[in-house]
Amino acid sequence: MSSIQRELVQERVSGVALHLACHTSDSEVDRTTWAASLLLAATRDLGPQERSAVRRGVSDLLHMLGFVSLR
Repeated sequence: MSSIQRELVQERVSGVALHLACHTSDSEVDRTTWAASLLLAATRDLGPQERSAVRRGVSDLLHMLGFVSLR
């Protein structure tokens, strides 16, 4: 993956992290809904390689925050 692609992936994962930080006190169902919605929005316009990398990054983030995993 090129450096531009890595930066794009990092930017998308960071965007999801920022939005999820606002929902840490929500119920598990609400957090799951937000996580899925944010992941779809973050990957909607990406190719398969970038989409997969963003998905892995978001899944790791969700695990770190104690949210559900989307893997």
